[in-house]
Amino acid sequence: MLADLAQSLIGPRTTKADRQRASQLAVQALRRDVTAVPALVALGLNSQLKNGSSGARPIFDYVQRLTRRNLQAELWQIQDSAVRGNVSNSLRHIDIALRTSRQAPDLLFPVLGAVIQDVDTRERLARIMLTHPRWNELFIPYVAGNGQDPLAVAALFRRLAAGSIVIPAPSQAIIVARLVTSHPDQAWAYYASFRPGVTRTHLRDGRFSTAIVEPSPFDWVPTDDTSLSVSILRAREGGAVELSVPSSSGGQLLSQFQYLPPGIYDLRGKSADITQASAARLYWKLDCEGGRELGRVEMLAAQYRGGRFAGHLSVLADCPIQRLSLVARPNDAIEGLTGRITEVRLAPVGER
Repeated sequence: MLADLAQSLIGPRTTKADRQRASQLAVQALRRDVTAVPALVALGLNSQLKNGSSGARPIFDYVQRLTRRNLQAELWQIQDSAVRGNVSNSLRHIDIALRTSRQAPDLLFPVLGAVIQDVDTRERLARIMLTHPRWNELFIPYVAGNGQDPLAVAALFRRLAAGSIVIPAPSQAIIVARLVTSHPDQAWAYYASFRPGVTRTHLRDGRFSTAIVEPSPFDWVPTDDTSLSVSILRAREGGAVELSVPSSSGGQLLSQFQYLPPGIYDLRGKSADITQASAARLYWKLDCEGGRELGRVEMLAAQYRGGRFAGHLSVLADCPIQRLSLVARPNDAIEGLTGRITEVRLAPVGER
């Protein structure tokens, strides 16, 4: 009890009187038990305040020989190693703290999310994570959404994946989303690292057959508008997108980001059971990020041309990232609009 009380008196707002009282309690505790870790930590922190790291270091090194389960002692070692430029030792103590303290992630995950911008530090951290500490399960989703530099996070994830650590699909999707407009080349490079076989010049999963746990912007993403119903019914031999748009409603139903090189592209596909008025046709449109429209392809009702649709879209050099969207115009028909898209293809003109 004396040792714990002594440690509790040392903090950011510690007064001189608090420090003196903490030292007295710590000495009393150590007279009873020379291995009273909280008392040693209190003396070490007091020594840090009075004499700097050189005075505190022997005390905290002794604490290390007794236990690695005192968070304050590990935090001191982390900071001391960082000040001395010993990155490996600082990361080693971060690992120890994260393995032994439930409070450590709140304190240390933001630190790791910042320091991975340094290539050498990132590699050292990756080597620790490749030993499969349990805190990986919490840190990977944390850093996906909160790491200061998404480029650094993507590099870390690729390094971990190369070492056989599975990055959860939601974390992969978050990084692609964070990069897609600011660094489209890196967003595509990271996406291609976990979606083998994709190419820039074609859209992905045109027959809706790929089982995707969590779509990234380069995958098909249904609208989140709850007034519209869009379901991707996936099947290995070819699935479909099932649509239902109530009367007087409209908007974007489905989208997929593209990273197309400049050129002219052929968009074609097939629908089934589409019921729509001629003045309220569905259409596909290709936009630059920012909203500039590059073109659109109208869809006819299913009874025309067997539900097939086709058209050309031009991509300009000043438009590095694009969004392909399926859009429903507001429909005044009482029954609204229903139907299915069974296939869609986007490829350079002339390619078979």
